[in-house]
Amino acid sequence: MGAIEVMEKKGIKPGKDIVIISFDGIHDAFQAMTEGKINCVMECNPLTGKLLASAIKTVINGDPISKKNYVQEELFPADTAKDYIDSRKY
Repeated sequence: MGAIEVMEKKGIKPGKDIVIISFDGIHDAFQAMTEGKINCVMECNPLTGKLLASAIKTVINGDPISKKNYVQEELFPADTAKDYIDSRKY
């Protein structure tokens, strides 16, 4: 978000003069996307820790677990920002 502030101070229009892609998926990025300052958000899901902790508990308890476990991540184009902004957990 700091890079956007610097661009604006320099008279550069983020999301218009320069394509901006966010790699975090945080609420603030979605807000900036609704304002046209970010062109898309690629989510690197920070909720992975909870899923990993759950998998570790499963193994410790001796319960079976799949060899492959996936964390859902998504790409959000700017035109979908309003559809997802309220669902951001981070």
